[in-house]
Amino acid sequence: MGRPADIRGADDTWALTLGDDGVTGREPGRLRVLAVDDDPDLLLLLRSTVEADGHQAILASDGRMALERIDDQSPDVICLDLMMPVMDGWAVLDELSGRPSAPPVIVVSAKTAEEDLIRAFELGASSYVFKPFDPSRLIDTIRSILAASPDELRERRGQALAALLRRDVAS
Repeated sequence: MGRPADIRGADDTWALTLGDDGVTGREPGRLRVLAVDDDPDLLLLLRSTVEADGHQAILASDGRMALERIDDQSPDVICLDLMMPVMDGWAVLDELSGRPSAPPVIVVSAKTAEEDLIRAFELGASSYVFKPFDPSRLIDTIRSILAASPDELRERRGQALAALLRRDVAS
C-alpha cells in the first residue's frame, strides 16, 4: 500500500485516501467506520485507531463529504466531529435524522457543554466521546455500538438523553 495523499478540492476541503473512493484497504468482511474531522492529524489518528482494530476506515474532512461517503460507501458506524467547515456535524446529524436506515453516529468532539450533548442525542447520536480521547475508549465505544441492535441503540440514546435532561433540570 502506498502512503495517503493529501487531496485538496477547489473549496479547500481535503481527504486522505489510498484510492479515489476514500476507503483505505478494501477487504471484504471488514466493518466500515467513517471518520469525519477537519483536523488532518486527528483524522489520521482515527484511521489508525479503527484499522488497528480490524475495521476499514473511510475518511471525510467535512460534513458534505461525509454525506457523500455515507451514500457511496455504506459505513457501519460514523465517528463525527461537530465543528467543521463547509458543512458541520450538526447539519450531518440533522440530515441523517431523516433517514430510516442511517448508520449509528458517535460524536467525537471537544464541545463539552451539556446543551451540546443534549442536542447531539436529540438529533440521533448513539454516543458522545470527548476530545482529546483515549483510542482504546473509542474502540470500546465502536465495538459496543456495532454489537447493539437498533432498538438497543435507541434505548441507550433515550437513557443518556433522560439523564442529561435530569441533570439540566436539577442545575
